[in-house]
Amino acid sequence: MTLKQITIAILLVVVALVLSFCISPSEESAPNGQASKPAAQHDSAHKGHGVSAQNLEISSAWTRATVESAKVGGGYITIKNTGDEADRLIAASADFTNGVELHEMTLVDDVMRMRPLEGGISIPAGGEVTLKPGGQHLMFIGLKQPLVEGGKVPVSLTFEKAGDVFISFKINGLAAKSADEHGAHEGH
Repeated sequence: MTLKQITIAILLVVVALVLSFCISPSEESAPNGQASKPAAQHDSAHKGHGVSAQNLEISSAWTRATVESAKVGGGYITIKNTGDEADRLIAASADFTNGVELHEMTLVDDVMRMRPLEGGISIPAGGEVTLKPGGQHLMFIGLKQPLVEGGKVPVSLTFEKAGDVFISFKINGLAAKSADEHGAHEGH
């Protein structure tokens, strides 16, 4: 893959992420205008979607479906550290892609910029970090197959202290904004 192809692929992901913020419904209302379920009520319906490793609880692992020609995708998770020492997500890998990088999007002078995070992502003792669209996230580079809504893909996360942790990322719709957006649950 040439530098030009990589640059174009990254720009397409950035555009998709920015557009998802512009066209997604607000968190307070469902697409049909009715109030959505409170987050706690919805979360209780999805218990068991996470894994634990040492003092880390990893949950809400999801990605978006991709079009056939897409070569990149984003991965999002929540990591809670219940321990007394900080840990650090230092790497990730997955068989469905040529590589996984830790990335961050920031708004600089009214322009969204994406860059790889050197040194990983710190998970503070007693704290929680959410990798989400428009912020810190996993970048799946060189997809070997399209990500199909409703499926799951396995990802290995490597932590400085907790070691390797395997978790399945559910594949939500192309314009999904959160882990709670399932194609079959729209409008609740």
